Amino acid sequence: MAVFGIMLGLGAIDIVLRVFMKERLRKTAMFTQSANGPGSPMGQQGEENERSGLFSNAILPPNYHADPQTAARTSCLPGILALLAAIFGMFIDETIIAALCATLPVFVYSKFHWTALPAGLLFLCITIPVFGGPLAGALFDRFGACWIAVNGFTVSAPVLVFIRPIKNDTLEHEVILWVLLTLAGTTVTFFLAPLGAECSFVAEEVSESIGVIYMLVVSV
Repeated sequence: MAVFGIMLGLGAIDIVLRVFMKERLRKTAMFTQSANGPGSPMGQQGEENERSGLFSNAILPPNYHADPQTAARTSCLPGILALLAAIFGMFIDETIIAALCATLPVFVYSKFHWTALPAGLLFLCITIPVFGGPLAGALFDRFGACWIAVNGFTVSAPVLVFIRPIKNDTLEHEVILWVLLTLAGTTVTFFLAPLGAECSFVAEEVSESIGVIYMLVVSV
C-alpha cells in the first residue's frame, strides 16, 4: 500500500503542477509572415501585434528567425524522421530504466543481501542526476539535440556494461555500483531531455505547416 500511496501522491502533485503551469507560445509570428506578405492584411496585423508586444513574452529558441526559409534546425534529420528517431531514443531510455527497476532489487538482494530499504535508496543514484535536466537543455539549445543525444547514448553503453562484473559482496563493489548507477542516471538525463524537446519542436513545426496551409487556402 505504501508503494501505491507514493505513486498516487506523486501523480496528484504532477497534475496540480501541470494545471498551474503557464505555457507560452513559441514562433507564433511565423504563421503571419510566411503565409502572407508584409503588405497583406494578415501580415500587417502580425506586424501590429509584434509592435504592440503581443508576442513579446513568447519563448523563442536561440536560433529562431521569422522567415522559415532561414530558420536553422537543431536536428540532424528532417521532419518526421527526426520525430521517429526521438521517439525511438525515448523508448530505449524507458527500456533501460525498466530493466534497472526489474533487476536491481533482485541483484542487490542476492549479491549484497540488502533489504527493501537500501535497495530502494539505491535508485536515488539514478534519480538525483535528473535535476541536471536544465543543463542538458542548455546544451541542446546551444549545440542541437543530435550530438547531445548521440554522446549520451555512447557514454551510457560502457557504463551499463561495467555493471556486469560487480559480483562480490564487498564495500568496493558496492561503491562501484553506486558510482556507475549515478553515471547511468546522468547519461540518461543528457539524452532524454534533448529527445523530449525535439519531439515538441517537430510537433510544433508540423502544426505550423498545417496552419500555414490553412491560411493560404483561406486567403485564396
